[in-house]
Amino acid sequence: MADNTEVNSQITDAVTQTNVKVLGEAPAQAMGTLYQIASQAAGIAI
Repeated sequence: MADNTEVNSQITDAVTQTNVKVLGEAPAQAMGTLYQIASQAAGIAI
């Protein structure tokens, strides 16, 4: 949890949870983009 600050702990927890969610989804998003680009390139090559 965050250090003692002037910000409500519920707010810092929500921001932390959002950041973890984004970082957790990033590899899947990157692989999806890679597969999409590879399939598009293969389609153009045919």
